[in-house]
Amino acid sequence: MKHQFSRNELAIGHQGLDLLKQQTVVILGVGGVGSFAAEALARTNIGHIILIDKDDVDITNVNRQLHALTTTVGQSKVSLMEERIKLINPDCKVTPLH
Repeated sequence: MKHQFSRNELAIGHQGLDLLKQQTVVILGVGGVGSFAAEALARTNIGHIILIDKDDVDITNVNRQLHALTTTVGQSKVSLMEERIKLINPDCKVTPLH
């Protein structure tokens, strides 16, 4: 039966998906690299992502960061990434540390 992570399961098997679900990853810095890493991990079925970044979105971030839009300038990067991750994978636990 198809599910959100069916394609991942083809590559790593059911046990691999279960193993990812049990893992916690810490991302220090949710900028140009960290925002893409966080989203990619959310799409793998990782169980828990801890996001650490004290910064807010700046207009200069809009050209290279997933959560940075003209409408999100001034907002917490980790809070925005938490929202985005939850839209992708509602079962992923996200701990934003600002």
